[in-house]
Amino acid sequence: MLKSVMMKNMDFNINDIDKRQLRKYMREIRSKVSSRKEKEDCIWQHIFSLPQYNKCEDIFVYCSYNDEVNTISYISRCIAEGKKIALPKVEGSIKNPKMNFYYIHSFDDLQQGVLGILEPKNNCLLATPSSSTLMLLPGLAFDTLGGRIGYGGGYYDYYLSNHTMGTHIGICFEEQLIKKVPTEDTDKFVNMIVTDKGVYYGSDSNGKK
Repeated sequence: MLKSVMMKNMDFNINDIDKRQLRKYMREIRSKVSSRKEKEDCIWQHIFSLPQYNKCEDIFVYCSYNDEVNTISYISRCIAEGKKIALPKVEGSIKNPKMNFYYIHSFDDLQQGVLGILEPKNNCLLATPSSSTLMLLPGLAFDTLGGRIGYGGGYYDYYLSNHTMGTHIGICFEEQLIKKVPTEDTDKFVNMIVTDKGVYYGSDSNGKK
């Protein structure tokens, strides 16, 4: 059920700001989120209650960094419940960077990568998504149609353009929801957004409701 709540950023006027400014604005908003642990627990309880979580065989999930919604404290539960976990690794050249996902069995399979973010070690097995795959995506801002603005690298948009999977879900604090995310043709929508306040059913990856 779509959670009907009032969000202080829902009336944010994106016409007065470009993506670069929006990213800066939303970083500041996210950095000031209060009661983070309580809200993260709520987010993950919503995720654990989803049919898409219970039915999935593998989960493609980011390794949280700085003030992103915490994933590290919850991945162990996913592993304990029999889910195969795959984490992203930035590869390729500086001029042609790309991202792939690799399976891990525990945090011993991780090492510091780009910007100090934990990523799979070189001996981890390449993961290929399927119809039973659930992907959890980070982002700086989302709207309830599934629009997402990331960090500007385009890694997830490129990955979703070249891979098919079951469900992709954006996870964020309620404060990160805005009325409408500015999008371009290459931007991919998420199927759902999960916040500490509830679950929002958005669009498919092509932005169709």
